[in-house]
Amino acid sequence: MDRSSGLIFHLKKNRNLLACKLTVYMRITVDGAYREISTKKKCSSSSWNATAGRMNGKNDEAKVFNSYLDTLQQKVLDNYIDQTDVQCR
Repeated sequence: MDRSSGLIFHLKKNRNLLACKLTVYMRITVDGAYREISTKKKCSSSSWNATAGRMNGKNDEAKVFNSYLDTLQQKVLDNYIDQTDVQCR
């Protein structure tokens, strides 16, 4: 059976409305069911590209931040591939 899946990064407002930086969450969706996991990283909404799900800019801070998100995304993808391989056997 084919499974649909997706992964996005998004900012989520905290209960502290005065916070200038928002927490970045990773939303994983498999067959319509989703889970959100905090990445433990924060980003200001003015520096965030919602379409790309990444921090704007080419400075060192943005490169390190986006590299961290890429690493998380790759780990989830590797785990998903391992799980689907086990189910296919």
